[in-house]
Amino acid sequence: CVCVYVCCLLCILHHCYRRYLPARDQAISELMGEESILYKEKINFKLPGAKGFPPHQDAPAYVTFGMDYHVTCMIASDAATRENGCLEVIPWSREMGVLPHPDGTLPEERVAEWNRNSTWVPLTCSAGDVVFFNSLIPHRSQDNRSAMESRS
Repeated sequence: CVCVYVCCLLCILHHCYRRYLPARDQAISELMGEESILYKEKINFKLPGAKGFPPHQDAPAYVTFGMDYHVTCMIASDAATRENGCLEVIPWSREMGVLPHPDGTLPEERVAEWNRNSTWVPLTCSAGDVVFFNSLIPHRSQDNRSAMESRS
């Protein structure tokens, strides 16, 4: 069974969000080839001027709960742009497995190597877009340099 971690504003409006659950669960189950269950839901608010998130994998945060792999389903409640600090990933990096996170983020020397040899891919989205990614993909976001808040 695949555990699913959902980031979205619609979770706050639970009665409205309920209509998305069957489609989300079915899509993840089809993508993963096994039944999925909701493990956690949250929202990322990024106000104008807010700092981005440093590079990290999600997998290490949940090993204490007996999970070493899960899928994140990000639903963009607002447009996610480079200016407001959209999610960025290095797609091929999931092949490395779970990496050390001594302070909750990836070591600076690893990130510096990626910055020299790879390209962080921005995942720009329109409001309502859905992004699935697994817990092994390192991801980050930049500061929100726009005048608008960003919610996902």
